[in-house]
Amino acid sequence: MKRLAWKAFTAAGLTLALVGCGPEMPAPEDLAGGTEFQEEKGPPPQEKVRALASSCTGSTSLVSGTPVTNISASAGEWSCTYTLNVPSGVTNLKFTTTSGSGDADLYVKFGSEPSQGVYDCLSNGSSNAETCAITTAQAGTYYVKVYGYKAVSGLSLTGSFTPSGPAGCTSTTTLSNGVPVNNLGVSEGSWSCIYLLYVPSGSSRVTFVSSGGSGDGDLYVRYGSSPNDTTYDCKSAGYGTDEVCTIDMPRSGTYYARLYGSGTFSGTSLTGLYTLTGNTGCTTTSGLVNNTPVSNVGAPASTFSCDYTLEVPSGATSLTFTTYGGSGGSARLYVKRGSAPTLSSYDCVSTSGTSTCTLTSPQSGLWHVRLYNASSSGTLSGATLRGTYVTSGGGTTGVLVNNQAVLDLSGATGSLRYWTITVPDGKAYLEVTATGGSGDADLYVRKDSRPDESNYGCRSMAGGNYERCYEGSPLPGTYYVMLKGYSDYSGVQLKAVYGP
Repeated sequence: MKRLAWKAFTAAGLTLALVGCGPEMPAPEDLAGGTEFQEEKGPPPQEKVRALASSCTGSTSLVSGTPVTNISASAGEWSCTYTLNVPSGVTNLKFTTTSGSGDADLYVKFGSEPSQGVYDCLSNGSSNAETCAITTAQAGTYYVKVYGYKAVSGLSLTGSFTPSGPAGCTSTTTLSNGVPVNNLGVSEGSWSCIYLLYVPSGSSRVTFVSSGGSGDGDLYVRYGSSPNDTTYDCKSAGYGTDEVCTIDMPRSGTYYARLYGSGTFSGTSLTGLYTLTGNTGCTTTSGLVNNTPVSNVGAPASTFSCDYTLEVPSGATSLTFTTYGGSGGSARLYVKRGSAPTLSSYDCVSTSGTSTCTLTSPQSGLWHVRLYNASSSGTLSGATLRGTYVTSGGGTTGVLVNNQAVLDLSGATGSLRYWTITVPDGKAYLEVTATGGSGDADLYVRKDSRPDESNYGCRSMAGGNYERCYEGSPLPGTYYVMLKGYSDYSGVQLKAVYGP
């Protein structure tokens, strides 16, 4: 017998049998053989009338995997009632009690409250460490109570299960900061679609909130890839659809959020919101020249550099800002049209080590660029910043006028641009030049049709942007001129001159 009192009572009875009147009683075989009598847990104390722990006014809902603590009950008394809503298809359903003092017995029943005579699972060991594992879980509500074999205090109770519903929707939708997506819903045991939120460097917090609608949906969040029931950075699994996941000092990058149907739910909204920090920093503005770097850009820790601007003409096919070099900090590139960018307001942000922001078919106007030093302590210095826009002939052929330059030409590596000039009869020479600017553009000239890299009358491929093609006593007719971007170039001047 486990309990000392029960063991003492048995020993007393045995003694009376041995020394009482009449012949001596033979000793039991186990005692005669010297074997120690094995203790077992005796019957529970008599249940008290209306035996319910004080302050219990109703049942308390459990959240899967989340313990309820500080449970207490006197000897012969029941704890409060706890319930766990279990969706269909789950596995590994179990209830456990731990910690505290005394001796608690664990009772579990599906669909209604358990009692000492009616239960689906009973765990009644000699301590507070009890476990009820349900092999085949039913969908619905499980009721859990603790009975005080001895007075119990400081007990923890946990109910948990593993969702095993279908994969559900696997498509992805990108969230905008602070903008909800609406009308989410799935059936019980299924997953919603996947929602992505890019969190920039300098964010102090990212929060995902689901709300509204009806039913029961649990929220899962994970950095870098889609969450599931066992792998996540944050899980919120209360009853209903109002869930919150908050991550302080998040990594920059993409966070994935998904809702799981603990029950069927519909009409729910999901919002992802990040909070940014960072000082304004330098507020002076300096102009950039197309494709011309500026050096020695810097900023204190968690602060912006000065503001730099580049005027982009109409018809530009691309706009690229790059930063490289620098030391002591961590440079992040922010770009915005019309006003200086901030951590929360920009048209492009890039956070790689050598940062680049490229915009296709940018609007004409004044574009602003700043560096943000994402370091929390080091001062950024010595960084280089460049802004480059590229204009294009769009596949058309321009017309050159004798001795009139075409200014501010630009092109990307490998780009081809064409012009024509008509040379009258009897001219002494034709000279075509490309000069100025930055980068490297090569010059090709051919009579009567467009030149290419294999077919041309003249080709100039010097390094840089001084190229010249000259022909004495040219035949009259139409000459085609081509500029090819050996590398990105800008600010180039093209001129064709025929002599007397």
